[in-house]
Amino acid sequence: GRAFPVPMYSCIAGFVEPTASGPGGGGAGASGSGGTGTAGAPAAPPMFTRAQWGAGGWAYGNSGCGNGPTMASSLRFAVVHHTVSTNDYSTSQADDQIRAIYDYHVNGRGWCDIAYNFVVDRFGTVWEGRTNSISGPVQGGHASGFNSGSMGVVLLGQYHPGSSPPAAGVSDAQYGGVRDLIAWKFGVHGINALGTTTEVSG
Repeated sequence: GRAFPVPMYSCIAGFVEPTASGPGGGGAGASGSGGTGTAGAPAAPPMFTRAQWGAGGWAYGNSGCGNGPTMASSLRFAVVHHTVSTNDYSTSQADDQIRAIYDYHVNGRGWCDIAYNFVVDRFGTVWEGRTNSISGPVQGGHASGFNSGSMGVVLLGQYHPGSSPPAAGVSDAQYGGVRDLIAWKFGVHGINALGTTTEVSG
């Protein structure tokens, strides 16, 4: 594999097609959920669980999915993506968008689950993505060669200039949701957000 030094909090400007392992409704209020961090670490932000947005579950019947989610030995860094989907959605439509992504990944691509560990919508709401992402460093399918030990966070919308639909700016609320989510997870795992890590593709 190839080694790459990256910031602990790495932002992918263009959309990265997930490489590992969708449809309707509005959720109830987000709940504060997640693990406890080290002393003085930030608390978990309010977030919707998979059950609250109606995730379809782990696709045990899809190829390579029979053993269930893989839990990494530790979390080392985060990767931020965007979905390159509509920016024109309401608060009650965000979960429709997430279910559509789940459906595409599982039924359209044959993957095990939604590829991302967490989703943050344009209103700053945090949504649990891949199975067991709240409880531990479950391996996602968002960054080929760099899934183990990373947390995949995806912004719900299109933020890359020159792509379609037209790019939007990241709102203060969305930025804050990503910040609070990563601060919590990094606190839980004792990660210095200002540090760097050298990762080997594999």
